[in-house]
Amino acid sequence: MKRREAAVTLRAKTKEDIVEKRRRGFAEEFEEATPTPEESDGNQVLQEYITASAASTIVYREHQKIPYAKAGVDPEKEALKRREAALTLRYKTRDDLLREKRKDFDSDDLEDDDDTDDLSPENSAIMEYLPHLASALQHGTSKERLQATVQIRKLLSKDTNPPINEVIKTNCVPTLVQFLGAKNDRVLQFEAAWALTNIASGTSKQTMSLIQAGGIPYFIKLLESPSEDIREQAVWALGNIAGDSTKCRDLILHSSVMQPLIDIVHNNPKQKTLTNTAWCISNLLRGKNPLPNFNLVAPILPTLQVLLSYPDEDVVADTCWSLSFLADGPESRIDAVIQLGVVPRIVSLLELSYLIQIPALRAAGNIVAGGTNLQTQAMLDAGILVSLYNIMSTVELRSVQKECYWVISNIVAGTQSQIQEVINCNLLPMIVYAAWKMEVEVRREALWAIANIAAGGSCEQIHQMVRDDCFNPLVEVLKSGDGKLIEVALGSLTNILASGERIAAMHRTTNDYRIVLYDIGAVSLIEELQHHPSQEVYERSQAIIADFYGDILISSPEQMAVSPEPFVVQSCAQPVFNIV
Repeated sequence: MKRREAAVTLRAKTKEDIVEKRRRGFAEEFEEATPTPEESDGNQVLQEYITASAASTIVYREHQKIPYAKAGVDPEKEALKRREAALTLRYKTRDDLLREKRKDFDSDDLEDDDDTDDLSPENSAIMEYLPHLASALQHGTSKERLQATVQIRKLLSKDTNPPINEVIKTNCVPTLVQFLGAKNDRVLQFEAAWALTNIASGTSKQTMSLIQAGGIPYFIKLLESPSEDIREQAVWALGNIAGDSTKCRDLILHSSVMQPLIDIVHNNPKQKTLTNTAWCISNLLRGKNPLPNFNLVAPILPTLQVLLSYPDEDVVADTCWSLSFLADGPESRIDAVIQLGVVPRIVSLLELSYLIQIPALRAAGNIVAGGTNLQTQAMLDAGILVSLYNIMSTVELRSVQKECYWVISNIVAGTQSQIQEVINCNLLPMIVYAAWKMEVEVRREALWAIANIAAGGSCEQIHQMVRDDCFNPLVEVLKSGDGKLIEVALGSLTNILASGERIAAMHRTTNDYRIVLYDIGAVSLIEELQHHPSQEVYERSQAIIADFYGDILISSPEQMAVSPEPFVVQSCAQPVFNIV
């Protein structure tokens, strides 16, 4: 049985279930850029302004101290663990925020926003100051408008508690949106775009204030600005809006956003512009309820192929997420991804850095989980099993291991020839060991792999799995309190015992699997599960006793028929893995 819902590790459910936004802070002022001869005078003014602003900016990150490494500690491994923990916490927090961001849009709700009910003293002082800035925005001279916009942008770029609601309540947003159309004042355009980008990084209500003020058409128009800095800022803002919800995403998609983004990618942009564009595209492809309109996003597919080969980890990682979102849908979308010819590239990325590894695994896993057997075969033909073997042999991070076993569990839900490829790659000992000894999240995926082999494998393949000690992890599950996993284990045992009956019938001998299960105490556990509160567990356990042990008295071991050469389960020591 193929399962999409199992891969819910790192990005708190999946990335489409969380809020993915970025706020531009003080430490991300401007990068000095050299104007090209083709740039207009207005663009040169903006470049000079950016250079001056960058020179006067204190970048606090340059002054952070790096702690000394502890003796005997692998810095790289510890860094990976910290990154995994930080990402997990980050997305768990964002998942909590999602409940707020998924509410229906209602402009009147802005008046009821209680985020300012408990203002800090600093924000209370800001509330007294903002009306003067708002007045300057609306009624001041050109110089006063720019100065007021800069001050508002700086307030919104605060690292903690930026006064987004306070700015909204002083009715600054509609004026800032109008400044986006100031073609003759690119500095004002840029400052307004930056301020609005940080408003769009807030809650759904805050983002909606920008949408209702007509911000989306202005930002899409700015994607064609002669100034690359303005184009980059527009990309950033649209990425934040799209990351708010599927409704916001669809508003942008229906505003003809894809072609301008494609043009940016293919016009040799700066590194930071390309990085933000790849991220913005991933937000426009993210979300399942509903999926983005395929006709609107299809034009970006060839561009994703280009981005996937770009020599930058962030760009490649976000492109992998984009492909994973496209593959997380019907078979026609998966086929569109495969037809791009990116499957070999995805497989080659599996053994790179952690930043790329997770989204590449998710892209591969979604192709396998939702695709046909032929689509799964495309991943196998690209050599995914060798890459998975190497990752599982060397990478200890739980999130990576879990993704790997999720992918394998869906591969072995395919044909018997595909199961055999997994066996030939020596993955069965790994699967059994993971199902018995590894952390619970990894064990769950490995147990599903065992269940799928037991359900769809040949008698020979199931026999190989039994020889690799699959009974031990299944029996351990019977002792747990996880009703769902107990159902999976009982289903696996039923299929394995049924396979044993077929083997016994062919060779006119005893079902050795019955004997092994009895010897390791599994039968008494199954008997006890007939009193389990779950109806499904009760029925499955009762069926095993009735179908495979009904002809003997369980309490009398001597009544168990023993075959002349009983099958012996080997001890489940941790396998020694050799990197292929």
